[in-house]
Amino acid sequence: MISLLKKDLLIQKKSFLFLFLYGIFMFIVFNNPVFEDMIYIMGMIIAVYFFLVTASMEDDKNKSEIILNSLPLSKSQIVLAKYLSVFAYILIGAVLLGVVGLLFQLAAFSLTPRLINAVDLLAAGMLVSICVSVYFPLYFRFGASALRLFSVVFFLIFFFMPRYLLDLYRTYEGTEAVRLLNKFFIEQSPFVPAAAVIFIILMLMTGSFLISRYIYLRKEF
Repeated sequence: MISLLKKDLLIQKKSFLFLFLYGIFMFIVFNNPVFEDMIYIMGMIIAVYFFLVTASMEDDKNKSEIILNSLPLSKSQIVLAKYLSVFAYILIGAVLLGVVGLLFQLAAFSLTPRLINAVDLLAAGMLVSICVSVYFPLYFRFGASALRLFSVVFFLIFFFMPRYLLDLYRTYEGTEAVRLLNKFFIEQSPFVPAAAVIFIILMLMTGSFLISRYIYLRKEF
């Protein structure tokens, strides 16, 4: 299992430098108060997209599935490794963006309004979990090449979704529904909403994993 995770990371070592440079690019391009509350979330979504799609395309190009299925690995392990890799990608994205943000602050640039925090991590985790919960069953059914255009459009939707959700929140800020959300997420111990978000993420990923495993177990190579 660990070897599968290492494989997905080792085949794209150059991606780390690219994402670091992309983080710098993001802080410059999105140097706008409109994006200050979501720049880290957007960055982590892009990091997951880049790692995930690159690994999937490499597997597809090198016919890795045929090789993996000839090894003493169960199909369930292969599928599970893909899902676990998503959490690694989120953490890598968070670290890279956090370092970039810290460097900007230490250099006294006004491009970074704040440092990364747990809310960014949870929000990115929630959006990414929704995204990959849809993407992975399709990936295991059709393959990365068939989903190339779909994956670009699909992840772009989630890339800009934080901005849309923030606008939606501000539009309906005075409604009872939003007041209830504020009461749950803001007006109590932060551990409660954090636990709720983590629970939702795990449920989404578990449900998607079961669907993907069902598809993959019936796939012939």
